[in-house]
Amino acid sequence: NDSDGNAVLLYGPGRFVRLWPAPAAGDDLLSWVTFGDARVAFAPGSFMQSNHQSFGALLKTLAGFVDEGNHVIDLYSGTGAIGLYLATHRSISGLTAIESVSAAAAPFEASVAALPGRAVAALEEVPQLEVCSLAEGIDARRL
Repeated sequence: NDSDGNAVLLYGPGRFVRLWPAPAAGDDLLSWVTFGDARVAFAPGSFMQSNHQSFGALLKTLAGFVDEGNHVIDLYSGTGAIGLYLATHRSISGLTAIESVSAAAAPFEASVAALPGRAVAALEEVPQLEVCSLAEGIDARRL
């Protein structure tokens, strides 16, 4: 199935290698999916919605509930697809993504680097992903 976001991975000595589609330089572990203007990276071990069409419709609906200029906190963010979509569609002032799976960090950083310039210009700070166990609690003073 060659639809957007699918990839063929091979596990070989201690790491995954992407076989298809051919990886860009430095991009061999990432698979990219586009939601609106947000390009979101995923890697082995990170979570991705399986029905992109339904998820895209949900993102459009959700964006209608977020006021421009708000700072978004995305709990259980995975690689940040929801927050990054809002950054490209609602001119939010900041994004803090909270995730317990450390495999989400590298794809999140790659996705932030791929944000369109107009989305970056609206942000007062660079989006951050905090890897922590939500069961242990979050220091709300940092959010």
